[in-house]
Amino acid sequence: MWSYNYTDELYHYGIKGMKWGVRRYEDKSGHLTPAGKKRYDDYEYSGGKSKKPKLPTVNIVKKQSSSKYSDKSESTKHDIPEKKSKHRQNLEKHYQEKYGMNKSQAEQQAAKRIKAEKIVAGASAIALTSAAVYGAYKYKKYTTDTILDMDTEFQTILGVNKGEKVQLRDQQYATYLNKDKKTFERYFGSNIESRFRWNMDDSKETVSAVSKNIKGQTKVASQKTSRDEFVKLYNSNSDFRAGINSQIRKEAESRGIAQQFRGAKRRKAFDKAAESIKEGKMDEKILRKYGYDAFNIGLVDTNNESKVSTAKIFYDKMKEKGYQAIEDVNDQKYSTNIRGKMPIILFDKDSFSTDTKTYTKEQLDKIISNYSKVSSRKETIDAGKKFVKDTADLFADPLGLGGATMIGGSVVANKAAIHKQVKLYKNAHPNTKMTDKEIYNQILKEYNKKKK
Repeated sequence: MWSYNYTDELYHYGIKGMKWGVRRYEDKSGHLTPAGKKRYDDYEYSGGKSKKPKLPTVNIVKKQSSSKYSDKSESTKHDIPEKKSKHRQNLEKHYQEKYGMNKSQAEQQAAKRIKAEKIVAGASAIALTSAAVYGAYKYKKYTTDTILDMDTEFQTILGVNKGEKVQLRDQQYATYLNKDKKTFERYFGSNIESRFRWNMDDSKETVSAVSKNIKGQTKVASQKTSRDEFVKLYNSNSDFRAGINSQIRKEAESRGIAQQFRGAKRRKAFDKAAESIKEGKMDEKILRKYGYDAFNIGLVDTNNESKVSTAKIFYDKMKEKGYQAIEDVNDQKYSTNIRGKMPIILFDKDSFSTDTKTYTKEQLDKIISNYSKVSSRKETIDAGKKFVKDTADLFADPLGLGGATMIGGSVVANKAAIHKQVKLYKNAHPNTKMTDKEIYNQILKEYNKKKK
């Protein structure tokens, strides 16, 4: 007779390393794990029929919809093995052949590579979009005229005889943006007043001429419009063309305006324009870019009769088109002392009325003080840049920079060594206004230049 004896022991059968709820060959959704793929890939197929049972198809049953139009639950089939792209297959083959990986390792490496490619592609798309947006903004600014309301105030800083009422000239350099007003007031106000005080000239004073359009809105021509009209006049008006050619050649030879205002960019504009003049005419592309820039820079020279004559021809043409102002290209991108976002040149004086604002001594003292701080800081930074450039050759192995590495095509030096140079610079320049970060960045920049 057979009898069954109850015990307090529980017997469980499995394999070494198995854990509760963890599948070896499939995940919870029914997809094969790397071990499962390897297991089933080892099956041999012949004649379209497998010696082993067909790979399983897993049904995932979704919760039944509460909609009254749905009577049955939906199911989605995941067929194994999953279909691979040609790119993924090529990557797997590459990893197996070149690096000797097995199939599972190659699949994992290919998956990581594709994921990284998607991230890079996304970042590139964002960068391209940002560049496109900025490019669109720049193009719109270049091609679009600026229309200013009737109550817009245009500011010009001048030195005049005491009590003199300022009259708008045939052309008036002015600013209307608040930031530009402060910048130009600080620079010109300080320089004009300092000159008067240095010469102890009590008969003159620094004033702000504030102009308003009394006839309506002020239309400022875009750079594209200004250049287009300049090119048309140059090609159609022989007197205008001869005057421009003569002015540019003289400036390039004598370094008049270009030398007076200094700056390599200005000299380049005049030189490029002069070099392209052949058989009495300038190259169209150079004319539009450097020819107009040289003309715009030269407008400030109101003592030159030839320049005054060509300026009048140009201004009259712009008035016919309904404009009262053009952009001041020089103070936008060529000036070495001061630059503004949108300085302009007013030329339709009959449309404007001007009031004179006189500064108090306290206001002028503050303007001079603020300019001195900015100027002193700029000179200190320039001196620091020169020091860094002159000592860049000292950044050698003894300072620990020999172990620099390449990251993204740039040389990255040992931080401790650069901090040492920062300390040396501060010891040599105890009154420097440059921050440690500014000194550090400048040293690193110069070092990278030397090593590239």
